[in-house]
Amino acid sequence: LTTKKLDAWDADVWTMSPPCQPYTRLGNQRDHLDIRASALLCLTQRIREMCHPPRYILLENVHLFQRSVSFSMLYSALLEKGYTVRAYLISPVDCGVPNSRLRFFLLAKLRVASAPLAPQREPTQPIPPLHPGPPLPVQTGLPRWADPAAPMWVQTLARFLASLPPSAAPAPPAEVVIPAAIPVGEETTVGTGRTEEVEEAEGDGDLGCGGGSYRLHAVGATPLGIFMDRRNDDDRSLWLETYPAFAARVQAMDLVGPQDDHTCCFTKGYTKLAEGAGSVFRMANGNLRFFHPLEIARLHCFPA
Repeated sequence: LTTKKLDAWDADVWTMSPPCQPYTRLGNQRDHLDIRASALLCLTQRIREMCHPPRYILLENVHLFQRSVSFSMLYSALLEKGYTVRAYLISPVDCGVPNSRLRFFLLAKLRVASAPLAPQREPTQPIPPLHPGPPLPVQTGLPRWADPAAPMWVQTLARFLASLPPSAAPAPPAEVVIPAAIPVGEETTVGTGRTEEVEEAEGDGDLGCGGGSYRLHAVGATPLGIFMDRRNDDDRSLWLETYPAFAARVQAMDLVGPQDDHTCCFTKGYTKLAEGAGSVFRMANGNLRFFHPLEIARLHCFPA
């Protein structure tokens, strides 16, 4: 995409979810040197060059993205262009969903007067701190693309964008700290102001999506049984005993029941790897089975 073409679109919002593989714990961790990061780096440069950059930018990635060079380069470009930037670590458990999938979210809002164009350079601005605490209050004044006839998710997104804090100059470097990863085993407040305990998960499972490396225990999450379909208890293809290779690895699995308020992140290695790929459900008779795809879809908040 050229700068001219992006300017011609005059977009209100960009939503971005760059490939996570350059930043995952068990990936190659080549960060900005990974070819899969090239699209993000290209758009970072385009933001610097555009005359009509998007008013809002939303980015999602694995939690380790916050410590990457790619993020530092993007953050520097946003500051140069005149954006107010906020960053968050949020998991589905913050929304009452019993599934641990810690993710990094960046929200950027363009001030009325865009900063002058600047040549590409190495990042010098410190990365902003993560902002824990309750969600920002909903305010009036929606972007022009969010009219009452728009789908509900568009209206919700619009209200959240409008709730971003008033435009202000970035804090001086002395007042900004580089965020550290959430300490393993310590209590921390994330997203909604509730307390969660973050534990290191063991195993060498497929963490291609990055979320399987943490297990979050949230206060007030919905019991898992609400998301389960007990008719699947009779589906022998889901029974763990159907997979003899897992018999010796049961102690390493995350076993959950209907009253539990958490599940581990489900990855593409589910039903193939014993560790780090997702939880296993303990039925009323004590036997174990895998989650049905529709049950996993419900935990991801799809209307399944």
